[in-house]
Amino acid sequence: MAADGLMSLGPRGMLRPFGGTSAAAAIATGAATLILSELPKTTPGALISAMKGDRERRTSVVPPLMNAWRAFGSLLASRIRQERWSPY
Repeated sequence: MAADGLMSLGPRGMLRPFGGTSAAAAIATGAATLILSELPKTTPGALISAMKGDRERRTSVVPPLMNAWRAFGSLLASRIRQERWSPY
């Protein structure tokens, strides 16, 4: 995953372009943090699975784009199903 075309603060408060894997790591971490803030009981495995997306076999070495909204929706739906069927 790489993030390009982002803006960051540079010297003297000026904006400068920012991107690459360093930016992507910050974006992915932020997305995971936001999801966990809304669904704190989410296990690490469930979060990773949801953020990776579809389990279809890839035909490319390029990973699919992360879709944080889809991951959140998937985890939320799973949580609702668990609570609906839980005896507690």
